[in-house]
Amino acid sequence: MATVESFTVSYDALGVTRDGPDPDLEPDLRPMTANVDFIYRVPPGHVFRAASFDPRPTDLGFAGFECRVDEGRLKHLNGNVNFTLPANTPMLGWPDDLYIDVRFRNVVYARARRRWPNFAFICPTTPGVTVNLTTVERHPYLPEERYANWFNRPAPSGGGQPVPHLPKGLAVIESAVEPAINTDAVDFVDITNLDVDIESMTVGLTGSPRRGQRLTIAIRSAAAHAINWGPAFGPSGAAALPAESAAGLTITAQFIYDTRPDQWICWAVDAAGY
Repeated sequence: MATVESFTVSYDALGVTRDGPDPDLEPDLRPMTANVDFIYRVPPGHVFRAASFDPRPTDLGFAGFECRVDEGRLKHLNGNVNFTLPANTPMLGWPDDLYIDVRFRNVVYARARRRWPNFAFICPTTPGVTVNLTTVERHPYLPEERYANWFNRPAPSGGGQPVPHLPKGLAVIESAVEPAINTDAVDFVDITNLDVDIESMTVGLTGSPRRGQRLTIAIRSAAAHAINWGPAFGPSGAAALPAESAAGLTITAQFIYDTRPDQWICWAVDAAGY
């Protein structure tokens, strides 16, 4: 089982670049203090489907996070340093780039009070890394009231930023020798009472997945049963495909589709069960 994994957000006060023409041609001065809001860009009311959350699967909702710039450092509101945010790990079940909108309020400079432009960055998929707000690749900021339009806009005809793929639905299968899974329609498969060996996970698999798409398969059984995944699924360097279910427990495997081997690659697995 897994817990929410985080990354660190830092602020290099000396690395702040100018935010517009400086009439007096003097170097821009860094903000002395500011309130900073981090808002995860998700559809209104969305919760992350954390299938492998410890101690049990649950839904996680992020309402936004607030910190302070104080004495050139990012700090929690209580003054503690090392501000952290949840990383976009497979546990969250978000299938694409996850944008975090950064909003600055009450920005105070040494010489004057100025606006510091808001922006967005892409949430890291690796826990434990550090994102520096003054050097991270910046993307256009999007106000929360426009999130609904962002996720429902038509696909661009001549390139540009693609429409995000939203998390899909849930397929509940009691038991099957060859489970029917349509990856165009679902991203979570719950096999609730497996009472036969699975002869192939590939035969009943349909859909046209794109690179980076994610899929979670949970299997519960009263007795241990063999699982043959077939050629559509493969292991990674970090996780092997579970060979059988666990008696009286639920095992969970998470996959990311990769076009290069044309396989669903096992990214994380709980083969022991819970």
